[in-house]
Amino acid sequence: MKILLVTLIALFLLFTKVDAQQWQDVTPSGYENSYFISESFISAAEGWLFTEPLPHDNHELLHTSDGANTFERLLVLPYGYECHKIQMLDSLYGYAKINNSPDYKNYFWNTTDGGKTWQDITDTALFNPNRPLFGYNTFYFVNHNLGFFAGGNVIYRTENAGLNWSKMNFPTMIDSVSTLSLGIHTIYFTDEKYGWVACSIFMDAGVGLKTTDGGLNWVVCAPVAGYLYNVHFADSLNGGMVGSGTNKRIVGTQNNFESFSYDYDGDWNQWPTAICYQNDSTIWVSGLPPIINRSTDRGQTFTAYDTSYASSNEYTFIDNIQFFGHTGFAFSPVALLKLVDTLITTNKEVFPSKFELRVSPNPVTDKCEISVKLPSTENAILEIYSTQGMLMKKLENKLLSGNNKLHFDMHNWKPGVYFLRFTSFGNQTTRKIIKK
Repeated sequence: MKILLVTLIALFLLFTKVDAQQWQDVTPSGYENSYFISESFISAAEGWLFTEPLPHDNHELLHTSDGANTFERLLVLPYGYECHKIQMLDSLYGYAKINNSPDYKNYFWNTTDGGKTWQDITDTALFNPNRPLFGYNTFYFVNHNLGFFAGGNVIYRTENAGLNWSKMNFPTMIDSVSTLSLGIHTIYFTDEKYGWVACSIFMDAGVGLKTTDGGLNWVVCAPVAGYLYNVHFADSLNGGMVGSGTNKRIVGTQNNFESFSYDYDGDWNQWPTAICYQNDSTIWVSGLPPIINRSTDRGQTFTAYDTSYASSNEYTFIDNIQFFGHTGFAFSPVALLKLVDTLITTNKEVFPSKFELRVSPNPVTDKCEISVKLPSTENAILEIYSTQGMLMKKLENKLLSGNNKLHFDMHNWKPGVYFLRFTSFGNQTTRKIIKK
């Protein structure tokens, strides 16, 4: 009897695990026949999607604050304007690369109200026709100030939220091949010092480059066969890159590409285009077809999850995966997928408890009081930024459970709008401060 009971329990747990780990289709209602252009999630609850409702209507920006259960439409771009990439840094501040197809012009926009309105901050010296960043390019911001823009074989860096850009030191030759043929597909940074780019270079070859000094200098870290499309790191040491061309390639490292910790060359179940490190040992890889592969042993073995149910045709692929704790999102041009690791958390998804944050008085004449109510003692970071993204004030401290009161003197500050960003419990929230 005991043996039978143990067997039944084991079978129950086995099938519970399979069910609990399935990816669910959470494509926004009413947009099932749309083409999803770009996405940016900042937490398990909040994210943005730029979509093109078919047949080829104006691009629309959607927003969710409940983990993709519901979406609201924030913005419809004017006719001819297309979003190529969006990155939100918090609930208010973000960037987007916009193309005006009738005029063949690129624009760089930012938002300070969560995507409802956008401002053109294009540096025309870089984005006009016949300039280094005209045409295909990509960008990545580490914080409000520090960002990178890549086009062709160049990388530019900004320290003032995209208002001015400087060209960085970059290899001119890689394995006797000129980097004039280099194409940069993805930029990723874990902090202000450590960053990587995944590139293609001449005749079905790929290369990974890395920086350890905040993007000032770049060196080769992973030359491989096949184009490299995507890169992601859990920290400064543990990460990987994926790509394909003639070969399918997935490479990983535990020492910032001083060596490979795993290397799959050709023997793979798809053309890989996406990689995500949920942590330093759990890795997700996907591509074409939209199979999602998961490793829990630092890339030594992978388990496949079939997500073909979310495919509208055989050419559908997944080009990006993001994880926040135990909640993950996988993005394809035709669907949004979500997974909650209910084996580790609970059978019901729970978002982290929201803290209470108030600024008084607001508008501020001279001094203001920032009140923070936390459910438990926790390290916290308070930052105040200008509308140009300049860091005006930063405070790191351990705050206690319950009410905390902090005082800021702003009497010497210029009148205008500022943004208070509060980070704690792995989450961020932003408030506007008006200085009179």
